[in-house]
Amino acid sequence: WSPQEAEEKIREEEGKLLLAKMSQPSFMVALDPGGRQVSSEDLAGMVGSWQETGHRCVSFLIGGPVGLDPKLVARADLSLSLSRMTFTHDMARLLLVEQLYRVFTIRAGTGYHK
Repeated sequence: WSPQEAEEKIREEEGKLLLAKMSQPSFMVALDPGGRQVSSEDLAGMVGSWQETGHRCVSFLIGGPVGLDPKLVARADLSLSLSRMTFTHDMARLLLVEQLYRVFTIRAGTGYHK
């Protein structure tokens, strides 16, 4: 396999593993550099909307070193970008957790997010 073919195979296998671990039904949010960029306040509004429309489970999908399978990104209900910069898998998880904490403090009306 060429390096490109190997990366495609890795993305495909990781995508299968992510789908297998996901709760069903789940609102899927792919974290992808090409995704939509939103503010913390906008994300808080989105989460509120998801809650109001009955989405009981939201799955945030983070790819490994070679990213997410494009088929998985296309299948997601929403594609979000944490930044235009590249982060490690662990750093992306940390940023996501911090943003989700911030989302719920915004929704609770605390002053943390400023």
